[in-house]
Amino acid sequence: MNRPGEVFPTSVRGQAAATGATVDWLANFALIEVFPVWMGAIGLDWVLVCFAGLCLMAILFVYRFVPETKGHSVEEITRIFDREAEKGITASAAADAA
Repeated sequence: MNRPGEVFPTSVRGQAAATGATVDWLANFALIEVFPVWMGAIGLDWVLVCFAGLCLMAILFVYRFVPETKGHSVEEITRIFDREAEKGITASAAADAA
């Protein structure tokens, strides 16, 4: 279970948790609206295959890009993500220079 209050640094916790909840509700709304149309167009079997593919892509994304935070305090997690962001910015700058 995701506990949004414990995921974000204290300086942005309220706003970030609210944004996360809003995105969650919007995604649920979009799914409810699209599912019947999609099912009518390609059938239930293929809709479920597409959902399975999306789940697989999400798993691969998390495995590849989200660092392990188990056993770390919020402050340590913030440092981990800051370090990862710096690596991404440095790699992006190197790609722009090439």
